Amino acid sequence: MTTGAIGIYDITSSTERLLVEHGPGGFTGDVGILAGRPALNEARASVDSEVVRLDGTQLRHLLALNPLIGEKWISALIRRRILLLARDCRGIHVFGRADDPATLQVSEFLYRNGVPHCWLDVADDDARARLARLLPQGPRNLR
Repeated sequence: MTTGAIGIYDITSSTERLLVEHGPGGFTGDVGILAGRPALNEARASVDSEVVRLDGTQLRHLLALNPLIGEKWISALIRRRILLLARDCRGIHVFGRADDPATLQVSEFLYRNGVPHCWLDVADDDARARLARLLPQGPRNLR
């Protein structure tokens, strides 16, 4: 960022929450950008702002050309991911039964790859109600 302020918001639960605000000289981003993954949070300018935007390819190129920047940015991106997990950033919602091997497989995959997520057992009435709000036409194959 060159001027202004950008707020980073967790939008994964029913209530949006400001996680951090970055000012001039700061940068936004998540380690997922290097792998081409979508953002886990939303960034919005809270005032008129000027930013320099890099996509994943441009960022990888910059980090390869400037190893010192790369060391600092990569460690900062990893620390941000750790902080998101520690702040109960819910990330992806996994709906499934506790006894379903596919549910376990998806949850383990997300955990191994450091993707913030929460598992909701569809045997629970609250989880089914939440899923029904997301899929008003009705989920398939849920019992």
